Amino acid sequence: MVTRKVAEQNDTERLRGFILYLLYLKKPNPFELNSLWSTLDQYNLPISHRKFCEEIDYLRSLGLLRVFPAGAKQEATEVEQARLIQRFLEAPRARDMGTFLYARLTTAGINFQEGASEITGIKLVE
Repeated sequence: MVTRKVAEQNDTERLRGFILYLLYLKKPNPFELNSLWSTLDQYNLPISHRKFCEEIDYLRSLGLLRVFPAGAKQEATEVEQARLIQRFLEAPRARDMGTFLYARLTTAGINFQEGASEITGIKLVE
């Protein structure tokens, strides 16, 4: 019997997998976060803005993706990325934030998507 908690965990793992899958399809180009969020909706994965930010931050903390503002000349540190996601949560529109926020896969994210590694808590989407 599937409990509500198990069903929610499965949905979360699938959502994380879809985020990585969509970033993989876009590589080597980055994906603007608002566009990524709306693309998930097109795949029948509608989620709140808060939940989207939480999952982006989770995947970032695992080293599967990096976030950065438009026009960045150097890679943001872990703390800077966390702050960018927090700002994005508080002001999702680029004009409120003052910039667009992008995400791209890291080598670890590419390896996961290509099946070279397994990570607990994320379902591989192909």
